[in-house]
Amino acid sequence: DKIETLYEAYDFGIDFSIWKDRILHSVQNRIGAIVNEIANEYSSFKSLDFSELIDRVKNEEDSNVKGRLLEELMHKFFSFVEGFEIIERLKTETEEIDLVILNKSTIPLWQKESSLILVECKNWSKKCGKNELVVFKEKISNRKGRAKIGFFVSWNGFAVTFTKEDLRSSQGDILIIPVTGKNIVEALSGSIEEHLEKWWVNATST
Repeated sequence: DKIETLYEAYDFGIDFSIWKDRILHSVQNRIGAIVNEIANEYSSFKSLDFSELIDRVKNEEDSNVKGRLLEELMHKFFSFVEGFEIIERLKTETEEIDLVILNKSTIPLWQKESSLILVECKNWSKKCGKNELVVFKEKISNRKGRAKIGFFVSWNGFAVTFTKEDLRSSQGDILIIPVTGKNIVEALSGSIEEHLEKWWVNATST
């Protein structure tokens, strides 16, 4: 209806304000419910053991949940390494890092490495390639010289372009250690620390 008087305009303003508050309240409730649902689901991951996490990582269909599950698996995995202190999901204005490890190890091999170790987790149906490696190396470079090493975890392996790019840029001082789902399963059947050292040797020898 057409507003013709100041009273009608005022009345309309009151009605609109009430309607706006109702909509805002409804949206806030919906957002809150979604955030709580995600938080509850993510916190529930922490109660899963290795075998349960691996099963979920393999079979989960939701792409976002798949990624979170792999992050939680690797968080638990690296937590078993003495001297590795894990920080979950570091987000800056320009980038997001899945896991950051504060390297406080007293093992000579790791003592010689940088104080920060970055971990990238990709639970994709396809293999990771050159582009993903380039982006990860940039994340390491952006740590103001405090990071020189990173674990790139690609559950379904790596494309030839990944390996070629890693070889092409091997003259630099950044070391990328590629890790597959198969590698993780093998490490969990033995000594995690021994497998980490083997991965390090392999990465520095290629």
